[in-house]
Amino acid sequence: MTPGARWRLSQWTIDHDHGVWAYAYLADCAAEGLAPAPGVPQFEGNLEVLFGPPGVEIFRKNAAKYARLAETPQTRDNEPVSVGHGQWAVELEMPSHSVWLLRLSASA
Repeated sequence: MTPGARWRLSQWTIDHDHGVWAYAYLADCAAEGLAPAPGVPQFEGNLEVLFGPPGVEIFRKNAAKYARLAETPQTRDNEPVSVGHGQWAVELEMPSHSVWLLRLSASA
């Protein structure tokens, strides 16, 4: 990172509000009056174990919506960032259970 060079940052985010479909699925099941099977973890990967056959039907009915929600959205696009002394330093505060993909690019 040459002093004076210009750099840009792009970011993609997965957290409670980005790239996650499970919360919408749980809300859809609750709206249909379904409750999770007792003793089964909330994010059980097998939907039939979690809610039985009706839960699978709700998933199939809303699969397109869940696919859209599962896309990893770009939350920053090519924004300028400051670098100094050959390095980029940043302090990040992230919500728990989140992932950020950060891409630094040299600009012309």
